[in-house]
Amino acid sequence: MNNFLRGFGLLVAVASVVACGRSVVVDPATRDAGARVYRSESCAGCHGEERGGGRLAPPLRSLARHWDEEELVRFLRDPTAFAADDGRIREMAARFPSKMPPAGTSDPEKLRALAHFLLAD
Repeated sequence: MNNFLRGFGLLVAVASVVACGRSVVVDPATRDAGARVYRSESCAGCHGEERGGGRLAPPLRSLARHWDEEELVRFLRDPTAFAADDGRIREMAARFPSKMPPAGTSDPEKLRALAHFLLAD
């Protein structure tokens, strides 16, 4: 019975993060590491403690509709490169006064953890 419950719990966790054909498997340890990066990189200063956005920057929720982990990591490294090619990003850049800076960390593990945290609503 325990194996059944564990398997069912994993199925529910995976199903809960499926959005518009994209899915993110939530690893709690990576999500927690990403939350620490979110705080240490001062993302909350513009996007809010709960990622709800504000007057300076958009909310960072339901991102799996638009991004997969690889794309989001590339964006975090160089947001301005995306603004040139992505109409949605250009529109947000025009709506919000704060320019999205590149992530302060270049550590690939930290960037992946941050992306995982942002995708795992």
